[in-house]
Amino acid sequence: MKWKTLTRSDSSVIANEWNSINSDEFLHTLESWNNELPATLTIDYRKMRDGLWKIYRTSSEEAQEGNSKKYLADLFLGLKMYAFLNDDFDMNASTASDDDIWRFIQMKVVPDLLFDRWSEDNGSDRINDDRFWKDSRRMWLKTMWWYIHLSLQGDSLVETKRILMGNGSDDISQLVERSGSGYRVDLYREIMRRYHESGRKDKQILRKVLKLNVVRCATVEPLLFSSGIEDYVNDLFEYFEG
Repeated sequence: MKWKTLTRSDSSVIANEWNSINSDEFLHTLESWNNELPATLTIDYRKMRDGLWKIYRTSSEEAQEGNSKKYLADLFLGLKMYAFLNDDFDMNASTASDDDIWRFIQMKVVPDLLFDRWSEDNGSDRINDDRFWKDSRRMWLKTMWWYIHLSLQGDSLVETKRILMGNGSDDISQLVERSGSGYRVDLYREIMRRYHESGRKDKQILRKVLKLNVVRCATVEPLLFSSGIEDYVNDLFEYFEG
């Protein structure tokens, strides 16, 4: 896969244009995304667009009704997208760390999908800049890929889904946005496993554990903890569980 990129400055120019046009012009833009945009894409990106839209629709349909519906729809999308992008396009942690790759996908390949998911939450008829291109740790598809990657249990998406089912939307932002000086993938995967086992009786425990972990990692190397990462993570949780 030859990945295309879109810089932050170029994304800003495009977003400012979308946010400044009148309602009729923006409606025409929405129609062009659906009708004309695919013709501008390479074969690989057309395949990606079709696949992401199919995943988005099926994930929304599979999500249960109720307060957790949006989280479940996002979770199901994240799981399917993670497998789809990794298997069909060889995405990995290196490419997934490049914001410009995600900006191209979100601004040039599936902007209508992003708009469908986030326009209402944005409280306007225009795009949510943070979720489209602006905030590195809040760009939606990037966030969902990393949420799955940092929670992955072995190589099993089935087991990963099981431990994430009881979580909520706030847990996504807590995990992805609170990385400290960088992601320690095995450590975060163990934290997410232990969070599931905690039963989530304390709704704030993941936030507390992640904050404590950032502080402790400044002076303690988890890999050198007396009994390894599992005991290090248990110690983090037990600090709050009493």
